[in-house]
Formats: sequence, structure tokens, C-alpha cells
Amino acid sequence: MTRGANVVIDPRNYDRFTPIADAAASIDADRAGRLYRSFKPLLQMAYDELGNQESIDRAVERAIDGLLQVPSADGDVRVEPAGEGIGYDYADARLEGLNGAQKQLLRMGPRNVRVIQQRPSSRWAPRRLCLGQSAWSRATGRFRTHRRRR
Repeated sequence: MTRGANVVIDPRNYDRFTPIADAAASIDADRAGRLYRSFKPLLQMAYDELGNQESIDRAVERAIDGLLQVPSADGDVRVEPAGEGIGYDYADARLEGLNGAQKQLLRMGPRNVRVIQQRPSSRWAPRRLCLGQSAWSRATGRFRTHRRRR
């Protein structure tokens, strides 16, 4: 849509992603972690076959951490035609410099970005997902039900 001399993303476009964000936010992190760990050997094998040299845990952690770094672009988000065709680039170089997954999350709109990023425990989910609840607790001291006395 045009606002003055600028082409901006129509905020109504974000509404179509609301059910997806809400569904993602409703996922039980502990159950997802158990499912991930049960498939981890197969995921690692497939990841290795693609020629990757790192662990699948590290790749998942990097991906989630990357999504947590996406800014919530409130207000008008300016775009510019991307040469020939129907595509657009972000006018803000900071937004245009995001990777593909980060841009996709950004395209979901500020409300949906916040819903996904502010999900309870989302800051620690990558490590919990990869380590498992008990290993995560031992590694960080989080989720303990009692305090140690000094």
C-alpha cells in the first residue's frame, strides 16, 4: 500500500499469520523436546548426509537464537520494488540484512513476532530442547524446586 510517497506493508497482511503464531505459541516445550530427542539420531543422520559438520543440536540452537533476534517492526514498514517482477526489498538495510527465516518471521507482523518470541521460557528453549530438562537443570541450576543453603 502507499502512504504518502512511500510503499509500506499493509498491516492487514499480518492477520493471516495470527493463527500460525498462536499455534506455535501453544506448543508444549517439554513435549516438543521429548519428541525432538526421540528423533534426534535420525535428524542428525539426515543433517550429516547434507554435508553439515556440526551437531543438529547446535544447528537448532542457532536457528532458534536467530529467530529470537528478529526485531519487532512496529509502525509502517517501508519496502521498495526489487528490480523486475513483483518482489519487494525492505527499505531499512537492517531488516533487509536478515536471513530468510528471520525475514519470514518479520513478515508475520509485530504482534505475531512478539507472540512467538515472548512465549514463556522461549529464551531458554533452545538449550532445554537440545539438552533435555534434567540435563538443562544440572547445567544451569534452573527449574530447581529448592534452594541450596550456604
